[in-house]
This record gives sequence, structure tokens and C-alpha cells, in this order.
Amino acid sequence: MNNYIYSYDLIYDLRDKCKEKPECFDLQLQYNHSNLSWRKRNNFVIDNIKKKIVPIVNKLSDSNYEKLSNQLFEEINDENAEEVMRIVYMKSILETSYKDLYTRLIRDILSKNKNYIKYLEDLCNKILDDLDKDDMYTEDMDDYEINKIKDRLFGNITYVAELYNKHVFNFKYITYRINILLNSKMTNERVESLCIFMNNLVENIDKNTKERYKCILDEQYNNKSLLSRVRFKCLDVIDNIKKMENRTISDRMREN
Repeated sequence: MNNYIYSYDLIYDLRDKCKEKPECFDLQLQYNHSNLSWRKRNNFVIDNIKKKIVPIVNKLSDSNYEKLSNQLFEEINDENAEEVMRIVYMKSILETSYKDLYTRLIRDILSKNKNYIKYLEDLCNKILDDLDKDDMYTEDMDDYEINKIKDRLFGNITYVAELYNKHVFNFKYITYRINILLNSKMTNERVESLCIFMNNLVENIDKNTKERYKCILDEQYNNKSLLSRVRFKCLDVIDNIKKMENRTISDRMREN
């Protein structure tokens, strides 16, 4: 029997009509990577993962955490771990009132297999790189669309910093993300991103790093090309770092 090569678009369009593959049917897929998203190319696999994982994550609460998290741990494996991490991460971003619960789940998943951290890092890199680019806005965007992009960017940065504070990400990864910002053209959004990063990290970094952050922010505060609002945000973070440095041990004990 001849082996034919069918386009992926054809197979995708016929997916509901083909309930199962005939035994004699040797399927090969040919597709254009630039025109086909990763999620579409893997649609069948992802849908199967979602059917099992999303209901568990949606029902998760403090009261049933042990039971449902164990169900998820039974389902997760090397083949679906990337999509599982994406599902839980996006739930954390979109449902901020349950962020601590989903962060706990991420930590527990990583405790089962620390190698899955690469999927989380890759996901964060892709989201932040897609949002933070020189052409992140187009001329036809209105204020609502622009603010929506900003909210997504700043929300993800805040959560990445929180994952560091919760000992999910290490300082090497956070430094990598900050260096990407520092090595890019300093726009208002990127400086504001730096402020968000540094303001959320200040409690869990050493003295030398605090000094470095203050110098970086002080330089941006004196950058006259930035909006006044962004420059003063730099000043606010510098003041916050100074306050953190001046806290005594007894102050910290009282806070806890």
C-alpha cells in the first residue's frame, strides 16, 4: 500500500469524522511550522490532558487539597508535565484570589520531579518575551488594548517574583530575567517592569544585590526620557529598599 502524506489542516478539519484510525492507514503529517501554532499541532494530545487535569484544578480548594492534588500527581508524567504546568500557572495568573493555592500545587509538583522546573521557566520566558518586545503596541490599538497588554505583562512579572519568594525559582533565573530587561532599550514599560521585579524581591535578596538594584533604579530615575510617573516609581522602590535595609531584627519579628 502506498503511504500518502496528508496536510495537517485536512486531518484537523476531519478530526470529528474520523473516530479511529484504520489498521492499514499509515498516517504521516506534513505542516508548516510558521503557519501552525504549537497548540494546534498538538490539539488532540492537549485536549486529552485538559479533560483529565482541568476538572481537578478547577475544584481545588484548601479543604480538598490533599485528595485532589494526589489525583493530579497520579495523572502527571513526563509526557504531559509541560501542559499541566501551563494549566496551573495560567490559573494562578487569571484567578489571583487562589494564587497561593496554585503556587502550593506548583511547589508540590516540583517536589515530585524537580526537572519539571524547565517547563515552568520556558513558559514564563515565552510569555514575558511575547509581551515585552519593541513592537508590543500597534498603531491601531486603543487605550483599552494597550492597558490590557500592560496588565498581562506586569501581572506575570509580579507572579514570577512571587515564585522566587516562595522558593520555586532560584535567584539565577530571576537575574536572567532582569538582565534581559537591562540589556534592552529602556522603555517606560521595561523600567516599570524593573520596578515591579525589584519591589517584590527586596525582602529576599542580599545586601549587595539591594545596592545594585538601587544604583540601577537611581540611573533610571535620572533618565529624562521616561514619563514622570515611571521615574517616581523608581524613587518609590529605592525608598522601599532603604526602609528594608533599616529594619532591625526585632522589627522583623514583630511583623511575623
